[in-house]
Amino acid sequence: MTKTLFLDCGYGIAGDMFLSALCGLGVDIDDVHNELNKVIEPKFDLEIEKINQHGITANHLKLNFYDKTLNDIDSGKHHHTHYASIKENIENSTLSQHVKDLSLKMFDTVAQAESKIHGIPVPDIAFHEVGAVDSLVDIIGSCVALDRLGIEQVVSTPVVTGYGKVKVAHGLYPVPAPATLEILQGVPLQDFDVAGELTTPTGAAIVKTFATSFSNSMQGIVLKSSYGGGNKKFDHPNVLRAVLFDTDETADNTVNKVCELSCELDDMSGEGLGYLLQDIMNDGALDMYYSPIIMKKGRPAYQITLLCKIEDAEYFKKRLLFETTTFGVRSIFKERAILTRDFSEINLNEGVLKVKKGYYHKKLVKVTPEFESVRKLATDNQVSYYNMYNKAIAAIQEQFKLS
Repeated sequence: MTKTLFLDCGYGIAGDMFLSALCGLGVDIDDVHNELNKVIEPKFDLEIEKINQHGITANHLKLNFYDKTLNDIDSGKHHHTHYASIKENIENSTLSQHVKDLSLKMFDTVAQAESKIHGIPVPDIAFHEVGAVDSLVDIIGSCVALDRLGIEQVVSTPVVTGYGKVKVAHGLYPVPAPATLEILQGVPLQDFDVAGELTTPTGAAIVKTFATSFSNSMQGIVLKSSYGGGNKKFDHPNVLRAVLFDTDETADNTVNKVCELSCELDDMSGEGLGYLLQDIMNDGALDMYYSPIIMKKGRPAYQITLLCKIEDAEYFKKRLLFETTTFGVRSIFKERAILTRDFSEINLNEGVLKVKKGYYHKKLVKVTPEFESVRKLATDNQVSYYNMYNKAIAAIQEQFKLS
């Protein structure tokens, strides 16, 4: 079984909504509470209550600190927590290593955004809303819940943000808040014309950190569904829908979403283009290639096409803008069909041949010899590349007998 979590962010997402939705999928809130006590010092009560959001019954996270000053986040008293302190507390706690890793990854997502917005080095960041104690509960509690459910991948819909103004520690800010917008770079958004903050920095960090792909449709065997309700009242249900799927047998793992970046160049040297391609491929791009074209005034030129993960799009967009002569980069989201692949070896009289195997829905449909392996065997045996290649193909056909 492959457990996949689908997040329907059509009404937005916040940390408390996410955690309460996961509790509806089978997470014990008392277990989460016990884990949080390992890392959060102020004493508090934590429970799930049922609320009604425009006819939808949803889980709502009810958090109550023994220190009453921590409960009123709108009182104007902002509780500052430094990133260095948060990190140290998590690392020195008795939480499982997996929960520690998830929590630190998520806090780092927020810290990087806050650092850029406020112009302060990451270690010196003093969190306000996101570092307040209630948000520690949301972030670390959510990581505990993900760990308990054994989630292997997270699929999210495009995110809505709302519009207008929101009151934060620094004053009245636009919606989405600057930190939220920074975190959402590379995350697809969808339009929902509602005034108010629908996605919080914590909610944005959950999607940015954990979503492995984005889709508007669900696929797989539904195991369970749940709704996490927020505190604010709108004319729509203020809920996050979470659906737990088994995607091991039914999901089409041959298709994924990618971002295609492209631009045209007529004034960059071949040496520079060659270096750029190799460096970007080594940097984690899924693919990159050049196509010869004719541009204005009859100039011979090249079109760059770069494929990358959606979450990496902003990074590679900047690389193309900064490291080539282009003044603009286009981007488009596409579906990519791929075969699941692995590698194995075949023993030949001439030596060991490495081959790549391709699977479509777990059925072996393709086996090809690896170039470097064929080249090495050809060199070692002092025969031509094509002589060795033909022997490799013959061995593959004999051993695998593909239809």
